[in-house]
This record gives sequence, C-alpha cells and structure tokens, in this order.
Amino acid sequence: MVRIVKYARRSRGGFTLVELLVALMILTVGILGLAGATGLVIRTITAADFTTQRSAALAGTLERLRAMPFDSVRTGNDLVGSYEVTWTSNPSGNSPGVQVKQLEIVTLGPGLPRADAVRLGGLGPAVADTFTFTLLRP
Repeated sequence: MVRIVKYARRSRGGFTLVELLVALMILTVGILGLAGATGLVIRTITAADFTTQRSAALAGTLERLRAMPFDSVRTGNDLVGSYEVTWTSNPSGNSPGVQVKQLEIVTLGPGLPRADAVRLGGLGPAVADTFTFTLLRP
C-alpha cells in the first residue's frame, strides 16, 4: 500500500518582494509630491509677505497725504521700508464748491513682476505698482 503524504502549506506572515516594491514606489511618489507642494507654499507665502509690505507702505503714505492740508499736497517721494513710494499730484477740473486732486502713487520694491511669477518662482527685486487716489478738499 502506497501512502500519500500531504504536506499542509503553512501560511507565512509578511510581504512578498513585489508588494514591498509597489509600496515603496507609492511612498516615493507621495514624498516627491509633498516636496513640490512645499516649494510652492513657500513661494506663495513669500509673495504674500511682499504684497502685505507693499500695501502697508502705500497705506501709510496715503494716510500721511490725507492728513496734510489740501493745498500742501504736491508731488513727492518717500522711502517706506524697502519700498520707494513716489506720488504726483494732478489738480482735476474744479467744479463749483468742490476741489479735487488726482494722486498717482507708484510703489517700487520687491514683489511679483507678473501674474504667473508664483508658478514660475520668480520674485523681482524692483517691481513697480501704480495706484490712483482722488483727494477732495474737505
């Protein structure tokens, strides 16, 4: 009589080499994605910081000009932080009872040279922004 011995397959815990390679590839792609996103976030935060500084320089200069007597507001410039703020005063057509001056304010300093600079990663050292403000005689 011939005896057939069946060996029970023992299940072994763990991963196969293929499973480990797939998991490693997924982990690598995830880490590379996080690294790219981190660079974008840093560039965006830096651009926002420059925009905030530029806005503060503009607001400070504008408040100082608004506090001056109407007839004293003339063309001038100022240095606020790392921004050079220049303004020109253009008297507008005076209608009866109302006198108006148009102020063109230019801020020159670090910032974004164009709309896609964040995507490209380029922050310019001397970027000019122009604002127009209407000053009324009180």
